[in-house]
Amino acid sequence: MGGMARGFRFDARLPSWLAGLLLACLGCGALGQQADPPGRVAFVSLQQGSVVFAPLGAEDWQQLPPNRPLTEGDRLWTDPAARAELQLGTATLHLGSVTQLRLGLLEERVARFILQQGTANARVRDLQPDEDFEIDTPNLALRALQPGDYRLDVDPRTQSTRVIVHGGQVDVFGENGQALRMAAGQQATFTGRALAQVEAPYAARDEFGLWAQDRNRAQDQALAARYVPPGVVGAPQLDA
Repeated sequence: MGGMARGFRFDARLPSWLAGLLLACLGCGALGQQADPPGRVAFVSLQQGSVVFAPLGAEDWQQLPPNRPLTEGDRLWTDPAARAELQLGTATLHLGSVTQLRLGLLEERVARFILQQGTANARVRDLQPDEDFEIDTPNLALRALQPGDYRLDVDPRTQSTRVIVHGGQVDVFGENGQALRMAAGQQATFTGRALAQVEAPYAARDEFGLWAQDRNRAQDQALAARYVPPGVVGAPQLDA
């Protein structure tokens, strides 16, 4: 990476935020002998309202700097009326208000998140046979089996998680190995850690769900997708 840094020249036409992100990545390479850089990072591509974060090991929340890479152990929090969009390769997570998300294991073929409370909509555009995309909540774990569109709502008051599969297929796991397969069009609300289901009214897409759907559609139709390989960090922002 050090040799690449010496021979690398920035194109003046690059957006300033993308150039800064590339510089940060090259800087990580220069410090490679001091600390191994993370194998995979995510970043917040959009914030609406107040979104704060706490890096691994920190107790206090702080304002999220623009374009800061997020790595294993980092936490995100959205205040009331806030939303956030998180990019990780070919996957996008949209977070609703009053939501806490922690980044778990991030490796080349593994992405695990912990949704501790609130709402998250996950759009997985590509999933290889040996790839693991998973979201855990306080009472279950959801693993994507196919590319798709999945939503989770975690209510800490009732200790329940609602799972909605808009597209694709998932496995939902309980604490003692209980498992339930869910396909497109299905939804269920689980309480406790043994996948006990509770009666709940059918949930159509609300304002947050429609917003996430519009954001995903815009990414699917982005002009940059014609020229940039899928999963390149920052590619969706090139259209702007």
